[in-house]
Amino acid sequence: MQSKIHWPRALTNKIRVLLDDFLPPAVRDSKAVMSVLFWIAFGPRAKTFMSVKAKAYRMTQKEYADLYREPSPFDVKRKTGLNEKSIEKILEHCAGAKVLEAGSGKGYLTELLNKDRRVIATDLALSNRTKASPFFVSNLENLPVKSASFDTVVCTHTLEHLRNLHQAYFELKRVASERLIIVVPMQREYKYTFDLHLHFFPYPHSFQNYLGSFERDADCFECDGDLVYIEYVKKR
Repeated sequence: MQSKIHWPRALTNKIRVLLDDFLPPAVRDSKAVMSVLFWIAFGPRAKTFMSVKAKAYRMTQKEYADLYREPSPFDVKRKTGLNEKSIEKILEHCAGAKVLEAGSGKGYLTELLNKDRRVIATDLALSNRTKASPFFVSNLENLPVKSASFDTVVCTHTLEHLRNLHQAYFELKRVASERLIIVVPMQREYKYTFDLHLHFFPYPHSFQNYLGSFERDADCFECDGDLVYIEYVKKR
């Protein structure tokens, strides 16, 4: 297996922009061309990554979850998938003392949030449990939490992976009493992408339109290759 690569998020965002914005669509969606690049990136798992978009909605919950349990040989070794500017915005807009981080991953953001707040983390994988704060395993599409249990709910680089994004969004909003903060990649949709993403948002309005959030009290803006969405559940 290839060793993990330590690339900062800002760099991988720039590589993604080069591939998505400067390669002609005929090349970017070419199975012949992308098969070679995917084999270099993922080795024996190349076929799985290339076909995930077409097959994801026919998979069982277990089959889909198993995709994430086996690490990719092209895995990127870094503390977080967030860039520094996005982290700054999250910390700036996080309201109240009680916070839920939904889809906590490796726990890097959990530790930062926990310095000044009481944070509870949740993730689908028990292996992502962190010592920094209380943790529970859950599916974001059905959170075992009472409504308005947290002042702020934070969810980063997670919704783009979920098959039922709308259901997860409404669950996240349901358990937030003041603010909901979401971060997703600002990414164009192509047939083949070097990730397991199912949803793509190339512009801030793309994400807001998908959520149907134009009449809600919310902001969405670009942040160094990511989209940061802040919804004021408790009106400003």
